[in-house]
Amino acid sequence: MFNWLRRLRPAAETRALDLENGGILAAMVGRVSSAGITVTPDTALMVTAASCAIRLIAETVATLPILVHRRLDGGGKERATDHPVYRLLHDAPNDFQSSYDLKLKVMIDALTRDAGGLIFINRVGNEVRELIRIPPAKWSVSYDDLDVPTYSISDAIGSRKVGAGDVIHIRASLGKSPLTLATESIGLTSALQSYAGRLMKNGPKAGAVLSAKNDLTPAALKNLRDAVIAQTTGDAEGSLLVLPSPVDFNAASWTPEALELVDQRRFLIDEVARAFRTPSILLHEYGRATWANSVQMRQDFLTFSILPWLEAWIGAILRVLFSSEERDQFDVEFLVDDLLRADLASRADAYGKLITARVLNPNECRAMEGRAPYAGGDEFLNPNTTKDGGADNGAST
Repeated sequence: MFNWLRRLRPAAETRALDLENGGILAAMVGRVSSAGITVTPDTALMVTAASCAIRLIAETVATLPILVHRRLDGGGKERATDHPVYRLLHDAPNDFQSSYDLKLKVMIDALTRDAGGLIFINRVGNEVRELIRIPPAKWSVSYDDLDVPTYSISDAIGSRKVGAGDVIHIRASLGKSPLTLATESIGLTSALQSYAGRLMKNGPKAGAVLSAKNDLTPAALKNLRDAVIAQTTGDAEGSLLVLPSPVDFNAASWTPEALELVDQRRFLIDEVARAFRTPSILLHEYGRATWANSVQMRQDFLTFSILPWLEAWIGAILRVLFSSEERDQFDVEFLVDDLLRADLASRADAYGKLITARVLNPNECRAMEGRAPYAGGDEFLNPNTTKDGGADNGAST
């Protein structure tokens, strides 16, 4: 492969940035939320709701196998395992990564950075040899008047320009990453976490007021304050407080609203979930979970959260890795069966109905369960209308 890709080194990020809305500042130091918290990809991962949402989407996409199918003349399709890019997409895109690793890192880039994630297509002649994810700090993109992109990839020596036909570019649909869109919610959640941490550190009590009946020197005031803190915080909390006679101690109390952290944090989990378009249940917020909506959320998650990302991948793969002639003969899909996999009883009921209707034969159903075929299992027979000899008598029951 090209040596210059092996020489990639840390460098300043040089993306083409939006000059409005603090774009340059955001790329360098993150965006500052109204709560005063700077939100970057790294700090966002410290917020459990954001970390969970990012991992949920990225890991889900990464676990779905990519398949290449050949369209058949009589209709239908078959796996095109002999196509040159099948192995790169399904198994290993290069000699140091698995397909899972590549998809995972690119999805994390796309979920946390406005510029998205980038894969370089390494070709030798017209043959695709490798798919290589480029770290965010190593590339930039600019657009002409017709919105045609040009990419610049940096290495230890310099940078080189590549066109849209040499890369797979995965980016959020609105041009802003979900992390950017959730800046306010993540910042507020982070501030709330810090507030709760300080509250627990100091003890869940409001500050007290010390009233000295006589004038005290600054040194005496400091000594008095230190003495009170030593007797009311940490292991000494709740112990007997001893004060000089000319000093009155008036403890303030928290209002119920100030201590109502659980509902606030639960609401912010919902806000982060909305930004990433994931069901709150999948972020482990079970406050309104029922059996019915827990089952339905799988389909909703696939339809509204995952499928848009899969379509972005499929479109980019077909555009870059397949010629216009090949696109008439082949298609690409992500295998999502495991994502919708029901419990054993439901699967058994579905298999029985599909075999009875002769949509699937027993061996096809066994293959879906990872079991070996058996002799005679390739026949399409209705077990309810088949005689002992194996022939279908055509009767209906």
